[in-house]
Formats: sequence, C-alpha cells, structure tokens
Amino acid sequence: MRRSQGSALLAVMWMTVMLGLVGMALATTVRSETESTRMMAESEQGYFLARAGIDAARLTIAFPEQETQAQASRRDYNFAFDTGTVHVEYFPVGALYNVNSASVPMLTALFMQLGQSHAAASSLAEQVEHYRRPPKPQPAHDIVSMEELLSLPGMTSELFYGGFSGGKRHSPLYEVLGTFGAFDSVNPNYARPELLAALPEMNEDRAANLIQSRPILALEPGKSRGLSLFDGAVFTLIAHGRTKDSDVERVVRAVYQRQPDRPLGMRLLEWHESD
Repeated sequence: MRRSQGSALLAVMWMTVMLGLVGMALATTVRSETESTRMMAESEQGYFLARAGIDAARLTIAFPEQETQAQASRRDYNFAFDTGTVHVEYFPVGALYNVNSASVPMLTALFMQLGQSHAAASSLAEQVEHYRRPPKPQPAHDIVSMEELLSLPGMTSELFYGGFSGGKRHSPLYEVLGTFGAFDSVNPNYARPELLAALPEMNEDRAANLIQSRPILALEPGKSRGLSLFDGAVFTLIAHGRTKDSDVERVVRAVYQRQPDRPLGMRLLEWHESD
C-alpha cells in the first residue's frame, strides 16, 4: 500500500514538473510572439511615417517662398505627427560624383575613404573602369543604375549599402557616387564627408572643417577646386520614420527630377524601401 502511494506521489511530482516546464515554455513563446508583433507593428507605422515625411518634404520644396538663404542652401527637415516623428534629408544630385566620369585614381581614393584597403580599392576601381570601357570590339557604355556595380567581383554589400570600418560607420556607395551626379565638382553643403575627403587637394581635416561651416553660402574664388554650390535638377529625399517611444526605424529613399509640368513640379524616378 505504501509503495503504491509513493509511486502515485512520484508520478504527481513528475507531472507537476512537466506541466511547469510546459507552462514556462508557453509563457516564453507568448512573450516572444508579443514582442515580435509589437516590433512588426512599429515597423509598419515607421514605414508610413517615412512616406508621410516624403510627401511633407515635397510640399515644402514645392513652395519655398518662406525659406531664408541659409535654409535654401542647406535643406534638412523634421516633421512631428501624432504617432511619431520623421527626419528627412534632402540630397541633391550636386552632392554626388558621377560614376561615369570618375577617374580610376578618384575611385580608388573614394573606396579607401569608405573603408577599403588600398589593394582592394585599386582593384575595384579598375573593375569599374573595365566595366565602363570593356576591351574592343565591345563598345564603351555608361552605367545607368548604381545597382549594376553589385555584379563586380570586388563589390561588397558593406561597401555598397554602408558598413563599419575602423570604429566608424561609412556612407553607402550610392550616397557618394551616382549616375546623375556632377562631373567634376560637388556641393559641400550636402556631400558626404568621405566624398569631400577624396576630392583633389582635400583631406579628412579639410572635409570636417567644411562640414562644420554648413550652410556655406559662398565659396572662396581660387580655393574651392572640386566644389560648387550647384544643386541640379535631380534630388533624393531620405526619410527616417519612427513611432513614439520606439527604437524601430524605417527608411524610405525617393529620387525625383524637377519638371514644372508635373504635380508639385517634380517626377518620381526611383523608390527604395528598407525592411
């Protein structure tokens, strides 16, 4: 009788332990799913905030009558909505160096500024040159989309989309080179520091000084080789949307071309969304 009672008690204890473990696993799963659902909801909200920021920035650009000279020289937008905030960067084509005209030494210097070793940067620059001007009888051709460079053996996702090197984050390649970019000069009010430092007669210290001086309303004659305050007809809006009290951020990047006959005087060329 006592042996039967002991066996029953042991069975009850094991069942209690098993039920406890199942309960703990279920609670962990529920917490994990709840957190995942929350982050997905905040991500979607951030996405629509970013889209709203793009539209708000377009309206501001379309009606610039209230802008001061300084504001027109260095556009940067912050919008607050009921559900969150959006920071929108205005990035004109004048802030990019044209990938089709950049020399091999210029490309090498730029890739090194973006965290590549000299050997890797030099090799990739030669690959870009070979892609633009292949051996005859193949004809030379312009790069139409920056995504074409992803097919080059030396191109990495960290270089193209931005990554960390030497303890700091580097700009994405498509924010320093472009197919619509200027041919021999860039706008110092918007150009990324890596591009400014790679220009002729420039270095990281001079680039940092220029960035600290923004907005730059005028350039010194004879001392501004490779620099211009030209914006161009094409510009990019980069919107960072985030809901209130959230660490989840969504980014939308849209490229527009100024065209007076289009709504708000601009035409959409490209649209990119981050996950």
